[in-house]
Amino acid sequence: AWLEPLGLGAPRLHETCLALYETQPNKLLLNYGTRIDPSVLTVAEAESQCLDGFIVKIFTGTWDAPVQQSNDVFCATRYTYESWAAPLAAWQSLTFSNVRNNFFVIQTATAPQADWYSDADMAILIANMRDLARVAKEAGFVGLCFDLEAYSPSHPFQYDTQAQYPTKTLAEYKAKVRYWAHVMMDEMISVFPDFK
Repeated sequence: AWLEPLGLGAPRLHETCLALYETQPNKLLLNYGTRIDPSVLTVAEAESQCLDGFIVKIFTGTWDAPVQQSNDVFCATRYTYESWAAPLAAWQSLTFSNVRNNFFVIQTATAPQADWYSDADMAILIANMRDLARVAKEAGFVGLCFDLEAYSPSHPFQYDTQAQYPTKTLAEYKAKVRYWAHVMMDEMISVFPDFK
């Protein structure tokens, strides 16, 4: 199991963080882009970087050959809560004293793409999201981060790649996505009521 708080490593990161704190005292400084792997970055080094938290992606398998990733769940393939046991335990084994505002990232550009007009696909997607919200809560994350960037051509929010395109209008798709978003959020809140 590996953890990837999605870049630390800029030579002057600490100085940059301090400068940001001086100019933006009420803002949290989160890191998006670093592996927490003892060969790359230790907890002590992470704590010394003047960060308030990490945005973290978890996955099973190895770094070079990930099997199941938290950014793969926004799709029509089912990933159960139990399948996240190893990365959940890995994160829980880390002891931070200063870095407490950690967020769990879910990237939406994955394949196979779920069909917004398929109740079966949406049931799988919603179950995946509910289980990841539960994992995030139990691991001590303060919230969830949705990364909506289009990393692949198969993106759930790109109208012309949808399963029902062009038989459904853009307005119809917007309404359907909003409907399922409400259902999804209700399910996620049911297991992690106070997530940010």
